[in-house]
Amino acid sequence: MQECITVQHDQVDKLDAKANAAQVSASTLVGAALVLQAVLLGANSSLLHRLLQVVALFPLLLAYAFVMYYA
Repeated sequence: MQECITVQHDQVDKLDAKANAAQVSASTLVGAALVLQAVLLGANSSLLHRLLQVVALFPLLLAYAFVMYYA
């Protein structure tokens, strides 16, 4: 019985480590994208260009929310 509990704890620890790695990766990716967006938005003043850049970031934010929710 004790061995089964130990094995289950090990499995939970492995899954937790995978979820943490996914969260860190997603956070790093979104952070880098937001920094790049800030640099690019500051360089151009066209309203249409800014709108396209913000819309391009939307799928990344959706993927980030998905990873955070399911991890």
